Amino acid sequence: MEIAAIRPAERGFAIVLVIWVLALLALLAAGVAADYRSDAVVARNRLDAAQARALADAGVNLAILEILDPNPPTPLRPDGSTQTLQYGDQTIAVVIEDEGGKIDLNLAPIELIGGLLDEFGASADEHAAVLAGILDRRQAAAANASAPQRFFAGAAAQRTDLSKLAFADVSELRLLSGMTRGTYERIKPYLTVYAQSQTINPQTAARATLLAIPGVSPQEVEFLLASRGQSLDNNAAKPTLSGVERYVGQTPLRAATIIAAASTPQGAFFAREAIVTLAPNLGGNFQIVQWRQLVGPSPSLAATLG
Repeated sequence: MEIAAIRPAERGFAIVLVIWVLALLALLAAGVAADYRSDAVVARNRLDAAQARALADAGVNLAILEILDPNPPTPLRPDGSTQTLQYGDQTIAVVIEDEGGKIDLNLAPIELIGGLLDEFGASADEHAAVLAGILDRRQAAAANASAPQRFFAGAAAQRTDLSKLAFADVSELRLLSGMTRGTYERIKPYLTVYAQSQTINPQTAARATLLAIPGVSPQEVEFLLASRGQSLDNNAAKPTLSGVERYVGQTPLRAATIIAAASTPQGAFFAREAIVTLAPNLGGNFQIVQWRQLVGPSPSLAATLG
């Protein structure tokens, strides 16, 4: 029995069917390849982000070690300036802010806080309401105070339990009647609850903090700021602020805000902010009281990293 010849029309249909199958297979292969590429990109981005995060965390720890070292090879300045640390072949941007250079919400003279409000243009009504709210909380805390607790043992590093003070965190200032969000955001960087001092350290305080001191001379403030680096380098006599002894006093570094930022060659960026209380007189003890990712860091950090 002879096999019937395949008609031309059938052969053409078979070719079309094969072409469609091949096209479908090609589309499936392209989709699989695209998924693999997408997964590879996601994995690479996560790896870059993890590397930037690890570098920033390392920067915080290196800064703490530098602070606790009595004779560091390259002293870091706790004055809020942007500096760099090397970790292997990577550069980490670091900012250290002495909490003693900020105004303590719990202990500073109330007129010093008022000067900071005035420095940032708070209205008279807001000025009066905020100061009254701070005084009310201080009086309530004093009335309910009991024996203080300590973060560290030993007289050289005593720290009062913040929960027994008027403010346990600067963010509580936002709850006061009359405090607007705009004013709070402007003054927040210059306030602290960790200094536990009535005075501010003029050698580490920011310009706005110094200008908030009642009766201070703006010319003396500018001279003090301009001479900081030079006086640290050659041990020259440090400029002073005259007539404001009630508000200023040089104290050892007891607490600091440390900001460390790092980036990878692929463009990942991460910034870490930590607040650390220090006890260098007790074998280098320290306690991290805040630890968070910094969102929207200072442009100077990114600029330092290139």
